[in-house]
Amino acid sequence: MSINYQLLKILLNFRQNDLTSFTEIHFHLYADAKQNGDYGPCIAHYYSIMSKLIEKYFCKSFHFVPPLPSQNQQTFNLFETNNFIKTTKYSGNSISNSLKELHLLIGECLQLNNKTKCLDIGCGIGNVDIGNKIFKKLGINKKCQLLQANCSKNIPLSKNSQDAAYAIYSLKYLPKLEIIFSELDRVLKPEGLLLVYDLLKTDKYNEDNVEHRKLLSELEMSCGMPPLHSRNEIIKEANNANFVLIKAIDLDKKVGKPFYYCFSHSKIFMWMIRSSLIEQLINLAQFLHVLPSGFNNFYKIFLSGTIDKIVRAGKLGILSENPSEEEEIFTNSFKSQQQKQNNQKRIGIIGFGRLGQFLKIELSKSPEFLLQKIWNRTEDSNEGVLPLSELNEENLKDIDLIIEVSHPDIIHNYANTILKHADLFIGSVTALAVEKTYNEIKAATRRQEDNHSVFIPSGALWGSRDIQKMADFGVLKTLSITTMLHPNALQLAELSSDSSSELKVLHSFCEECKKTNSPKVLYDGNNSMASASIAAHTLGLDHTRAKLIVDPELRNWQIIEYEATGENGFRTLLRRENPSQPSIGETTGETTYFSFLSSVKETLQLPRGLNIC
Repeated sequence: MSINYQLLKILLNFRQNDLTSFTEIHFHLYADAKQNGDYGPCIAHYYSIMSKLIEKYFCKSFHFVPPLPSQNQQTFNLFETNNFIKTTKYSGNSISNSLKELHLLIGECLQLNNKTKCLDIGCGIGNVDIGNKIFKKLGINKKCQLLQANCSKNIPLSKNSQDAAYAIYSLKYLPKLEIIFSELDRVLKPEGLLLVYDLLKTDKYNEDNVEHRKLLSELEMSCGMPPLHSRNEIIKEANNANFVLIKAIDLDKKVGKPFYYCFSHSKIFMWMIRSSLIEQLINLAQFLHVLPSGFNNFYKIFLSGTIDKIVRAGKLGILSENPSEEEEIFTNSFKSQQQKQNNQKRIGIIGFGRLGQFLKIELSKSPEFLLQKIWNRTEDSNEGVLPLSELNEENLKDIDLIIEVSHPDIIHNYANTILKHADLFIGSVTALAVEKTYNEIKAATRRQEDNHSVFIPSGALWGSRDIQKMADFGVLKTLSITTMLHPNALQLAELSSDSSSELKVLHSFCEECKKTNSPKVLYDGNNSMASASIAAHTLGLDHTRAKLIVDPELRNWQIIEYEATGENGFRTLLRRENPSQPSIGETTGETTYFSFLSSVKETLQLPRGLNIC
């Protein structure tokens, strides 16, 4: 049955579904997931309809593969040579056949036999009941069983119980890979094998390229996925969990066809999903109630739109079926070495003032964190507090997350070094007002070889989550932020000789402000506030403005106001007055300490990249 006929069947099979509600709920769940890092509810909702569709029309597997020859053409032997057959054509049921050949190849790579205990990470097309019914129908339910569990937290199997494991199209739904690889290391026997086959970003992906960013972010949204992982990220997290890469198979190169060939080989099919005529016919069918209300948007977002984005991203070379177009096979032969203590996040704190001391006490109580080191700018008599001269690569080796609550100069001078070894939580957000620093940090979060994240506390911009949700839904039109604070709150009194020229200008400005004892507008223009630019990610500079006012009279307060506008005349205003004493060096009021602590804990759930938390 051709894929073109399958598409026509799909168009007529949704009359009993409320697709308008499905789409609206999907948007809301995805916006929530981007904030809290839990994509489970959105994924479950997505597959509540898509599971049935995939089961009926996509060979019960929603992953793709280039056209593989059948096993009677000595498929596996050909993988060891350069004479792989390149003439296989997609026709009839050959998509299904190629999927079967892929599964046979996976079995060969993992050395599976009737005595092997093998773990499949992921439940096929998203439903445990569907999978178990299929097993029963095939008569293999006594040997094969699907279990429901959250693999990002715990795999309900005993230690050293499995000979092999594979993850096909499942890691892309897990925002954090550290725990899943650690769990796989636990349940696999020594020398156990792990195979990964997934949809990932390639090294050609450029975050600064608008087309690249738009394609993948919209694909992620439509499928309910967190930001896609890269090949380097997969390998790094696997290595951290004691796995070693032993083999990589480049299917696309061997076959001479791309992973998206199952779609792109048919010019008629690609015309159908991109055709304005088909879209008009769908609108007419919806108007005549042949198709249900909301089908046009559902079709554009979840069906034709998803396929079109996969093909376009594949042709641009920014999306691959598997890591660097390869099937990765790992072994955990070094399982007994380098185990992290109870999967705790190992942290270091830079800055041992009132906030730093508060974080030391509170985070030491948390079972999720393990405090390793503390650094301070000034010499400290407290035992175990290191000077900044010891903030070096050697002392960063056993750190997963650095929490900076010291001074903007720390970010200017050390952020790049830190991000080569650990994630970075920035407390001195004013450091990001320096464009050079902000751009360097953004670039560092995109380095594939390091693969570390930067976190900015939402207290730097209260209401940022609401702003981000408006941006996610595409309804945010403009954003204006005004910050009013004491000159000392900028922490510019102790500039070093190598401080940037921008900071020296700011310092002179603040000193003049204190002499005249009058408020001055330090900045008024297009957005220079990092937290705002991250939250309002859909706005250009023309629609985002920031104003910074330094006022010597604000000895006991920091004030921030923001105004956001949306569609249909929507407008919201927020003013926050935070008690603090910047005139004596306090830059964060005690009332926000617990908000800061909550932001630190939220880093455990957030994806890689630059995040507000």
